[in-house]
Amino acid sequence: FFFKQKTAYEIYQCDWSSDVCSSDLDTELGYVALFAAVIGHSFPIWHGLKGGKSVATAIGGIMYLAPGVGFVLATIWIGSVVVWKRASVASLASMAVVVPALWLTGRTVPDLFWATLIALFVIARHADNIKRLFTSSEQKVTR
Repeated sequence: FFFKQKTAYEIYQCDWSSDVCSSDLDTELGYVALFAAVIGHSFPIWHGLKGGKSVATAIGGIMYLAPGVGFVLATIWIGSVVVWKRASVASLASMAVVVPALWLTGRTVPDLFWATLIALFVIARHADNIKRLFTSSEQKVTR
């Protein structure tokens, strides 16, 4: 019967697929999918292709693909907002750290390639914020 209750042994026998699915190829495809998600969230159709949450998407995706690095990025983002009171500084700081942090954890070259594209894309999307930071006209995060 299709909906029968499985024993622990049956579940263990089927769990071999988790080892197969966690190969380098799937991790690389995860970074490719994350790059696509970051672009999609950066240009949301329902907001007239403006705005978006590319940094949150990037950090969230990296939390899934490399949990330790994702936690570090989130901590850097939160800490930067607390110290400098500017979300753009926090976003730029976390994206500046993503590739070195992934490299230090031994990620593959394809993973680093896609992570570099993600970081560069997010930084490029913050060009106006960078200009405002240099002219001291960037808005602060307020309560």
